[in-house]
Amino acid sequence: MNISATGALVRATEPLTPNFEYPIYLDLPDRVQLTGKVIRSSAAPSEEHILTREDYLVAVRFTVVPPTARAAVARLCGPAFTQRE
Repeated sequence: MNISATGALVRATEPLTPNFEYPIYLDLPDRVQLTGKVIRSSAAPSEEHILTREDYLVAVRFTVVPPTARAAVARLCGPAFTQRE
């Protein structure tokens, strides 16, 4: 998973529908839940050693971030959490 303050790029075993919202669970020391809106979903580049299933890369934008989830994402992102481009 690639995570930022506003969203994430995750690997899924099936494509997810763009513009739909899905629950996202982060299993850290404690499980936290966020909601994310799918921005795009596409087949992941295949790896030679994985021939039995197809994975998908799904980009999501966080839409509901409760305080406990916000704190967890901030810990994962470190100083980059407050940086703006």
